[in-house]
Amino acid sequence: MRIKRENLPFLNFIPRDMRVHERIAEGFLKSSRVILIRAIPGSGKTTLAVAFAFWRALHGDRIAIFFRTRAEIDHALGISFRIAEKLIRDDINPPLVIPVGGKEGLCRFPPNNPRIIKWWCKILKCEYLRRRRTEDLVRMIRESRPESVREFFILAREAKTCPYFAYQAICKDAPIVLATHPYLVNDEFFERLGNRDILIVDEAHNLVINETACIRLEEYKDAKQMVRSDEPSEIARYIIRFWREGKKDTAALLSTYESFLSAPGYSIRINDEIIKILPPLRLMKQRLISVRQIILLSSSLFPSNLYKTLFSQDIDSEMIIHPGLFKKSKKRFYAGLVIGLSSRYSERQSFVYKKYAEVIKTILKYTRRPAIIFTPSHEFAEKISSKTSLPLITEMQDGLEHHAIVSVARGRLAEGVDIQLRGEEPELLIIAGLPYPERDIRYLKIIEFYAKYYKLSTSGLLRSMEIGSMVSALIQASGRVGRKKKGVIIIIDDRLMNLNLRIPIYRDLASLIRDTLKFLQS
Repeated sequence: MRIKRENLPFLNFIPRDMRVHERIAEGFLKSSRVILIRAIPGSGKTTLAVAFAFWRALHGDRIAIFFRTRAEIDHALGISFRIAEKLIRDDINPPLVIPVGGKEGLCRFPPNNPRIIKWWCKILKCEYLRRRRTEDLVRMIRESRPESVREFFILAREAKTCPYFAYQAICKDAPIVLATHPYLVNDEFFERLGNRDILIVDEAHNLVINETACIRLEEYKDAKQMVRSDEPSEIARYIIRFWREGKKDTAALLSTYESFLSAPGYSIRINDEIIKILPPLRLMKQRLISVRQIILLSSSLFPSNLYKTLFSQDIDSEMIIHPGLFKKSKKRFYAGLVIGLSSRYSERQSFVYKKYAEVIKTILKYTRRPAIIFTPSHEFAEKISSKTSLPLITEMQDGLEHHAIVSVARGRLAEGVDIQLRGEEPELLIIAGLPYPERDIRYLKIIEFYAKYYKLSTSGLLRSMEIGSMVSALIQASGRVGRKKKGVIIIIDDRLMNLNLRIPIYRDLASLIRDTLKFLQS
């Protein structure tokens, strides 16, 4: 049954040409304190989140939406611009939207060593440190209505203010704030957002294993011996003094040490390192002290019971699931290829990489479509890149002049971004091996800690987390195609036969290529 827009008023804020799955919108109106919404990539989760934020802001609420990357904030700003335009045409004054991000991207004179960024203003004695006049800047924002973080940065520069601190000052009074995940995780950053009523977290699955800090044990001991204090102000004095004396490595070490001490979470010793892990449940409980509701969005909250436990055990919560994980549509076609190949660790030998490369080259030869090849790990990607002579690209870049590229599942190219290859949206996505997480000592120690924290079986949790992580990576990667143009997702791994993913399985490469072309050309 089609949902009536009058029952979901914030849908009226969305321009008609911006398509969303309206049934997902129901989840935003639930009353539970934690709402988990799972919906396939391209279903309009971000558009719905922004529209909902506008609607609630016009009713007096203060909302923060958290994204994984700056590129995703830019995407949300573009949506905000479109919605604001529609409201203005309807004689509604749109609420102010302010983005905030990391100091690295907003500093006017960033340091070469990013480890020192926290203290750079004082080290540099930056003339803009106290230039946080916001009245003129707010007026400029309302007049020019910037559509990207870069445009916001330029406005602050023109207003002769510090972009980093000026926007943090403005956001305290702004009805809607767009921020990166660290502003949700870090208590100090979160307080800079001012009072909030509703938090919306995009790509929430990235907070499942949230490693907030890491330091080598030897560095930790050296730094502790050096300053003999855990007071941030005392450590800061040492950092600034050492840097100005030319002892830059020592200053960088103390900066890492202070960041570790101030990071939230529990400390875990792993060989010669100490890491801090913040379980998502603890984060949710901390934030619910000061906010009314948290809405978590993701394409891959699977298995659903696992994610409800991890994020909302013993909390009033509800999960909204848009049917289908790998659902064929007019724009997406999924296929599994089972021909004696697997990326399991015990089988990663030279002839396996060679065979994967041969299959990939054959598919590309006959389909001749812009393509991305995702692999389970960076090492795997390097092997495939070498044997296919395709470039290995792991960071988002403008104007990729390649017809096909190799990248890594769970990498920056795999989540939440529109990719252009020679100015075209990719039409073919090949996943060379199921992207299970590596079962190394680090991962096992974290699972062991989680099992104790959540009072669960270690073996059962490990299995659920591995399947969930793998399926999450598949879903996120598959969202890079089939957005505006048709896209085909091909998964090559014999272990597909043991999973109930409900996608067609091919045992013949020629048949797969024939059906791929048929779908793309129809």
